[in-house]
Amino acid sequence: MAKPKTSIMFINRHYIKLLTTIATTSLLVLIYITVQSIQNTPIPQNTLLKLQHDLETTISTKNQLVSDVTIVKCRSFKFCQVPTGYIIINPSLTFYKFANSQSKKKLYDYEYYLAVKFSSLDKTTRVISGLSFDKQDDGYEVVKVNDKDDDQFIKLYKKFVINNTEHPLPKDTPILRSIDVLFGSNDLIDSRKFRHTLHSSNDESIHPILSVSMMSIKEQEEYQQQLQQESKSLINQDQILETSQEKYKVMQLSDLHFGQDLGRCSSTGAGTTDVKCSSDLKTLKFIETTIQQERPDLIVITGDLIDVERSLDYKSILLKSLQPILATNTKFLYTFGDEVQNKEDKSTIIEFLSSLPNCLNTFVPFADTNLHGVTNDNLQIFNKLVKDKDQVDEQSVSITILDSQDHFIDETQINYLYRINNDFTSTDYKLLFFHYPIPQFRPAGTFKIIGAYNEKHPLDTKTNIKFHDDIINCRYQVLSVGHEHENDACILSELSKQPKSKPRTTTGNGDTSPASIWLCYNSITGDSGVTTINEQYVRKIRLFEVDFVKKRILSWKRKENDKDVLEPQLIYQKQIG
Repeated sequence: MAKPKTSIMFINRHYIKLLTTIATTSLLVLIYITVQSIQNTPIPQNTLLKLQHDLETTISTKNQLVSDVTIVKCRSFKFCQVPTGYIIINPSLTFYKFANSQSKKKLYDYEYYLAVKFSSLDKTTRVISGLSFDKQDDGYEVVKVNDKDDDQFIKLYKKFVINNTEHPLPKDTPILRSIDVLFGSNDLIDSRKFRHTLHSSNDESIHPILSVSMMSIKEQEEYQQQLQQESKSLINQDQILETSQEKYKVMQLSDLHFGQDLGRCSSTGAGTTDVKCSSDLKTLKFIETTIQQERPDLIVITGDLIDVERSLDYKSILLKSLQPILATNTKFLYTFGDEVQNKEDKSTIIEFLSSLPNCLNTFVPFADTNLHGVTNDNLQIFNKLVKDKDQVDEQSVSITILDSQDHFIDETQINYLYRINNDFTSTDYKLLFFHYPIPQFRPAGTFKIIGAYNEKHPLDTKTNIKFHDDIINCRYQVLSVGHEHENDACILSELSKQPKSKPRTTTGNGDTSPASIWLCYNSITGDSGVTTINEQYVRKIRLFEVDFVKKRILSWKRKENDKDVLEPQLIYQKQIG
């Protein structure tokens, strides 16, 4: 019996070769894309700041110290041989080199990380009492790379001190508590208490910087006591401060535009280049000088603190920009401008800022708030002045910040202002701050104005025009903003609908006037910010002073190139009697 024929499909060998080539090419492309994504994608700033803050919180909570420091050399794929018990500090010491889009990492490139070992004092026999980028003669030893000498990278030196029962650590010997890896130029100094800054280079280009926290046992005990006392003077949940001084002064800073480098370079025309590449340092000196002149009780920063075009590491730029504030132990509040739009990023930044000394921002994760934006906060200051033995004059101030996310204030924030007004019905003085102007900053017709009003383009805002009256009805006497670099005026703005009740405001001579509010600009403070109408526009800082004796609010400005007070004016005079 004959077998049935089976049909066999024959594939042309050229077709097989073509399919093999396509599959191989696709695999190689996939491998290349994967490798490129791993080796060339810098860690996002938000993720980096979160990692940095979480580590710092852990160290602080567990009251640990650094018992050893080493350097780990890693391959491009983040293959690192980290010694047992050590933790890598982010970012890498080569972070800026590879995060910079102009310098792509090659497969054969290495990254160098600082790795530290944390422990409690009672569980270690030696701790680090000194770090240096310069070779020292008195007991310093080189920090090895993967336990080997490496001449391809910067040299770091460490010094140990013994701690045992026979030689217990003296209570006044500073020891290493924590390290931050920062990036910047020579103008970056970490001004936090018990910190000093080690620059790996004297060159003006961006380089790794170590912020080193050194504190003795005695200093730490005293510092903890100080923090406890300060926390008692400020009830964080309600943001309440008490004072008995005769005046309370608020300094406003806006549009600082700090970056990773020395500053934005600008052209002076005729093909020449200005020396303004160190403009960030110029801004820092302006702020420092004004703080020394005015000695403010509070600094309110109304946005555009960071220049995102010159930013790769939030923490470095934030610490750089806050140097004069942290160095003088001045209390401060911060609200966002246009520098960061992503709410998760903004929340991470505020979580870090609120952990800094003297920051009065309340950290609320953006997912847990029903308010527009992230930085919406109120500080309440209660003042008691003793006139004589039997009489005490009690007054109060509200200082409120709002987040003008996407260039507008919305209904949820206005409702928030009404809640503050209802909670503190007897508040005497009320100041409001945010970044982007409301529509009434473009008044029509005749109006009273003090200062320069150069930018008059249409406002890109969705803020409801009626919110202006709501702000006045919440009894705010002044609203001050930033954003418009070349405006530094205050505009007197009247209620659109006159109130039926007795007017609350008065002029300087005590005569009553219709309910109104001063709409003020700070102008640009930072030299790295761009000015287009007048390239030589002089940077300014606005100040407000609540005088509890004379029962009034005054405002004036300081110019960068002049020591004199500019355009002092009466903002509000409370009726007496």
